[in-house]
Amino acid sequence: MCGRFNLIQSPAVLQLMQDLGVAGQQLRFNADCAPCNSISIITGEPESPSVRDAIWHLYLEATATGFKPHPRYWSINTNWQQLAKKREFNLSRCLIPATSFVESQDGKRPHQLSFAGEAFCFGGLYKTWTHAQTGETVISASIITLPGHPKLEHIHRKSLPLIFNQDQTADMQTWLDPMLTNTEKLQPYLISQLRLPLTAIAVDKSSTMRPTGEQFIIAADEM
Repeated sequence: MCGRFNLIQSPAVLQLMQDLGVAGQQLRFNADCAPCNSISIITGEPESPSVRDAIWHLYLEATATGFKPHPRYWSINTNWQQLAKKREFNLSRCLIPATSFVESQDGKRPHQLSFAGEAFCFGGLYKTWTHAQTGETVISASIITLPGHPKLEHIHRKSLPLIFNQDQTADMQTWLDPMLTNTEKLQPYLISQLRLPLTAIAVDKSSTMRPTGEQFIIAADEM
């Protein structure tokens, strides 16, 4: 489960956005992107990708004046095994830019994980909601999680988020393509793998990410 991440403005982030054809200055930079809050996502459009604000919780519930995260469906993540049942996997995939994320083992011993200063994107899904009374349109999103990776078993054994690294611009464009509804072509992305080394450091808690230990490297997979 990916339950916390950050998006810090940096040359790497701005370069990645330029490579994807979107304006990096439109991003919602945040040192603590928390569930149910607003985050930036990138969606595929017929003309070109777009940066949009989204609530980080895929399923919403209408209130008298707007929307809130649905209390019955905790949906900041979408498990890869559920994708075949999700209409959004065919029609509304997104990217979620980030600079690091936090994982923990059963809520304990959190670690901040990053790619040595490089930006990356989570693969995700999004939904568009229109309020019946107010006409307001709201976008929501989730991060796709894959099977756990053996190299991270001591940090978080259950899952690994779907990650596109900075050098995977072409793969990201394929993921965003709104005309690509044959999801068989997307299956190669749904494999837990570390294309680049991960930098890891123990932190006090996911919301503050204050280091409590020494930094160490988790080696990339042999590709």
